[in-house]
Amino acid sequence: MATPVFAEDSNQLKLAPNLLHTIEQLDENANEYDFVMAFLITIMAEYGYRVSCLYNESTETWSKEMTCIPRNWKAQEKNIYEIYFLLYKRKDIECKLIGIPIGDWLVLNLLLKGSSSNCRTRSATVNVLKYVNLHQKELGRFWHVKELALSFKNNLLGPLHGEIMTEIGIASPTLQGLPHEIKVLISNMLDQISRKNLEISCKEFCVV
Repeated sequence: MATPVFAEDSNQLKLAPNLLHTIEQLDENANEYDFVMAFLITIMAEYGYRVSCLYNESTETWSKEMTCIPRNWKAQEKNIYEIYFLLYKRKDIECKLIGIPIGDWLVLNLLLKGSSSNCRTRSATVNVLKYVNLHQKELGRFWHVKELALSFKNNLLGPLHGEIMTEIGIASPTLQGLPHEIKVLISNMLDQISRKNLEISCKEFCVV
């Protein structure tokens, strides 16, 4: 069986190298929440956002590693995860991923650090027991990882990344990332119902 390239292509028999490297850094007493957060760290890295501790401010250089588990990635007294990421090669763009365990669920918040009028916090919930099973390790710890990866990218990472790229004036492969004149052309080609649905989808399109 071929080795998966990306974390989302991992399966019970074979993990992608980046994902394997990340979970190997977990403590031997790591729980289901730790594994989900380690998976999301890997997804973030593959998308271009690396944990901030991989950047050395004194030498202004990046580590050759793509992922790592930050030393203080969760507050022990509250068990809340707080992980900071830098956009690779753009150390001025920093994101924060917050994970709050509640029962079998993990509440996720992804936001751009610092003030921005156009980049809003994205939130989602994850049923950790659906994606991680630590009781039958011979069958693999991760389950349904493609579903988890797509949900995270579609609902949190992708939209925020598109807004960040628009904010700094770089074209991105999203509708929000298109030049204004192109968005106007697309809007003018829509029928009345489709245009109304577009305006409902995002306040930005109410003024296109």
